[in-house]
Amino acid sequence: MIRRFVVAAAIVAGALGASLPAQATPIVGVTISNDGTQFGPGFTSLGYSFVANVATNVVSLGVWDQDSDGLLGSHEVGLWASNRTLLASTVVGAGNAGILDSGFRFTDISPVPLTPGQTYYVAALFNGPGDDNAVDDPTSVLTAPQITYDSRRFGCCSGGPGLKFPDLVGFGTTGHWGGNVRLDASAQPVPEPTTMLLLGSGVAAAVLRRRRR
Repeated sequence: MIRRFVVAAAIVAGALGASLPAQATPIVGVTISNDGTQFGPGFTSLGYSFVANVATNVVSLGVWDQDSDGLLGSHEVGLWASNRTLLASTVVGAGNAGILDSGFRFTDISPVPLTPGQTYYVAALFNGPGDDNAVDDPTSVLTAPQITYDSRRFGCCSGGPGLKFPDLVGFGTTGHWGGNVRLDASAQPVPEPTTMLLLGSGVAAAVLRRRRR
């Protein structure tokens, strides 16, 4: 009798365990297609704004790496809420120090949760001539389903050098690109309570049928 219920419990646990979140490679927020050109002189923060479609986390911040051959210099990257609060920042080191993904080099950060329906901003600091190239008006912009692309963004000019909130709308059709995010892709839907109840009932019924035999 006890053995049967232990077996039933093991079956339920195994079925539920199969639905637990699995590790997955983070998803790049936006992928672009363009060779990239030099963005003008000055300390300019380049990026974009986006709206979170689901509850997820930003797990990496990154910067465009022209030709994916390593960065000439290090770049500070920031993530802001719509009220200009800096939620996270990091530095992507020069060379091949960052994680290369879809033409961007990323540095992992402590996960920053995103609230569905809220707008966020990301930008990387570029230092003008002699620095790495930014992407100028890319021909295509593809957005991960977890977020919705809002607009091209940049911040610059006043207050001296340093990373700035990208409060200005970029030039051109899709603007100048530099900063990017990677999103947590490991979360999977959790079974509804009714689903788990039905699963347990099915196992119990199987045990009862075996008892009758």
